[in-house]
Amino acid sequence: MFPRPPSDSHFPRFRLIGKKQRISSRKLLMLLVAGYLVILGLVMGIRCTFLIGAVFTEGVVTGLQYGRNIRARDIHPVVTFTAQDRTYTFTGAANVPLSKGQKVRVAYKKHNPSRAVIYTFWGFWFNALLTAQVLLLFWVGLLIVYYGYYR
Repeated sequence: MFPRPPSDSHFPRFRLIGKKQRISSRKLLMLLVAGYLVILGLVMGIRCTFLIGAVFTEGVVTGLQYGRNIRARDIHPVVTFTAQDRTYTFTGAANVPLSKGQKVRVAYKKHNPSRAVIYTFWGFWFNALLTAQVLLLFWVGLLIVYYGYYR
């Protein structure tokens, strides 16, 4: 009654949409490593742009500010530092292992000292590395969806 649709063998130039492609383990590993290096380079590169033209000084943790959500238990260090004959106070990243009265290294922009960060591994680099790991999981998921999982 209805004409039969042409099979794939009649049109070898076209492939069916949704057909999974097989890929060797070596090529998949190369895609994973290359993707991770690109992700890591982008995330860390964006983070390093803050350091261009940044000025470093010493600050003191003057207090600990608890987050708005009680269940999250976020603790933000409040840091005070002096730049250009003025005193600035800012709140650092959450859960940086610092105590009140501790001296820390502070990085800030010369033209905008109020935009400052605590320059430690936990205060400056950790969030960027964590973001890169989450994006890596997303990249692996994309590769699995596109190429499929074959044993």
